[in-house]
Amino acid sequence: MKKKVLLMAALLSIAMPGWCDHRQNYDYSTTVSSGQTLYFKCNYNANVATIVAPDLEYGSWWESQDATWYGYTKPTGNLEIPLTIDVNGDFLYVTGIEHGAFSDCNALTSVTFSSGLNIMVTIGDRAFYGCSALTSLNLGDRVDSIGLDAFNSCGLTSVTIHNSVTFIGPRAFAACPDLTHIFVWNNNSVYDSRDNCNAIIETSSNTLIVGCKNSIIPNSITTIGQFAFWNCGELASIHIPNSVTSIDSGAFSYCSGLTTPNTYW
Repeated sequence: MKKKVLLMAALLSIAMPGWCDHRQNYDYSTTVSSGQTLYFKCNYNANVATIVAPDLEYGSWWESQDATWYGYTKPTGNLEIPLTIDVNGDFLYVTGIEHGAFSDCNALTSVTFSSGLNIMVTIGDRAFYGCSALTSLNLGDRVDSIGLDAFNSCGLTSVTIHNSVTFIGPRAFAACPDLTHIFVWNNNSVYDSRDNCNAIIETSSNTLIVGCKNSIIPNSITTIGQFAFWNCGELASIHIPNSVTSIDSGAFSYCSGLTTPNTYW
């Protein structure tokens, strides 16, 4: 009997195709001042809202659910992230961009985070992943955290990190082929871009955590962090000073342009 049950289960697993389903992933939607329709999860008790992708896709081939724009119009053009939204007379502070909220919105060209309130905003993992047309980013003074792969594979040409930012996740700005200028504000308590290095350095550990094709590694750096130059295919050469004693895993992975003798991976 046991063998028959196992055989039937095996046959069913072969015969039944994979399936997926879609559910609404938001509580409220509205058109923001820059003209796009955005979708929010709302916490009315805390008076806050976070931006999400509107569809939740799940199925038999994967264990975790995935937020997508399936069946919805992706935002395009110049996007301004609002300070607040009005939900039937209740004003909620916008405090986050959730995981994958704008992933693969490849017609977005600029993103601006509104300034003016002392309410911090968290940018989640993969929030803008694959936004290949996104060339302009203004983080304003309210973003305090930038997640894993948040702007991976975007079209950004420059990145400015404001004093409010206290966390930057791995590969946050990786695989951005046009990125040539990186700057950290002078009064940031966690990061710096000393000596006009075109990179982001964790000040306390002297670790370079984000680089680009124009980066210069300062003589004070002791560690090149994990994934610092990950998938920077346009990086043709890099001088590593004697001060560097550690190169973490993946620091130069997929840097296909490194060809000169004074390069490391």
